[in-house]
Amino acid sequence: AWLSHNQGFTVVVPATEAAGPRPRLLIDVSTTYHLTHVTGIQRTVRSLAAALQRNGSRYALEPVPVRLKRVRGAKLILLTVPGFPDPGGEEKPVALRQGDCFFMLDSSWDIYPKWAVTLFPMVRELGGKIITCVYDILPITHPQFFTRSSLKMFGPWYKYAVAESDALFAISEATRQELIRKTEDRSIHTDFFHLGADFVLTQPTIAEPPAGGKVSRFLMVGTIEPRKGHKTVLEAFQMLWTAGSTVRLVFVGRPGWNVSDLISQMEALSASSDLFDYYANASDEKLAACYREADAVIAASLAEGFGLPLVETLLLGKPLIASDIPAFREIAGNVPTYFEPGNPASLAAAVRSLLAGEEQELRELPRWLTWDQSADQLMEKITRFCGLANASN
Repeated sequence: AWLSHNQGFTVVVPATEAAGPRPRLLIDVSTTYHLTHVTGIQRTVRSLAAALQRNGSRYALEPVPVRLKRVRGAKLILLTVPGFPDPGGEEKPVALRQGDCFFMLDSSWDIYPKWAVTLFPMVRELGGKIITCVYDILPITHPQFFTRSSLKMFGPWYKYAVAESDALFAISEATRQELIRKTEDRSIHTDFFHLGADFVLTQPTIAEPPAGGKVSRFLMVGTIEPRKGHKTVLEAFQMLWTAGSTVRLVFVGRPGWNVSDLISQMEALSASSDLFDYYANASDEKLAACYREADAVIAASLAEGFGLPLVETLLLGKPLIASDIPAFREIAGNVPTYFEPGNPASLAAAVRSLLAGEEQELRELPRWLTWDQSADQLMEKITRFCGLANASN
């Protein structure tokens, strides 16, 4: 929320210029550009923007990352961000062209109205479209899991997104269905695409759990917040430890909200026990190492829009335990061992099944994507919505 403290900023009206060889897909990266910590959304913005540019020559729309930058005099100017997320060339003011479209990919919820007032009308006048990415609408459907400040910001963004977008693209069919249920304007176009994975360390195969009870290290990745289910996981493993198990548990994720007591408990446990580790500020390299070292991964969310750790786990061929929620069923099919969301005893039983060497069923292999494939899937749907043909066609 880099602008929420000063909503007096206004956007400088961009110039217009002659059309180029192709219209552009101007991809909002305004918030992620400023952030040093990396959450699921920021990982998505960086990875997807990179993949779109890497494969840009094949698309009907040229992918161009852009951001709003503060300038003197309480103004915001729209700039290109060459090579984002890596350092690139010189940032230059954007001059809009005929057919340019906006893809509102980032979590720029606090400044979305700034785009809507000045930039969206210009794009429409030039024959372009406004497409907004929706990661989830959990603050609308599950407000109990969020802070008052986040609800105050998300609610207006949601209303603006519905009112000002030509299309809403969700990151799962489950989230798209939630959008349809909660959106009063039934005429707005909705679609979905699936995210990719941050890294591929092995070929995408499903590994069987080690036999003879040798599964010993379980990993959970994600921001520490009530919705993610860390408390459930910790309670389940305390049951196992009390019963004499020496299975290890690793949490990787920065502290979130409404979890101060849980964080204190985790930090104390990490300092006193050899069976629990907590990494609050893990680098990408440390995260990759934790995935490699894990024997199995747990995804315990009570509600979710997608679930990147599931995709990463499947690509690594690791056994997976997941809460039984619609988004996880969509992403992972019947591969995981599922447990009742929020039920420590159900999770403990799922862990015991892996410790006993029980194989996970492979009746329905899920379709998981690399980031290049995710970018292709997204652009195919955007191209179809805009009535264009891909450059390679």
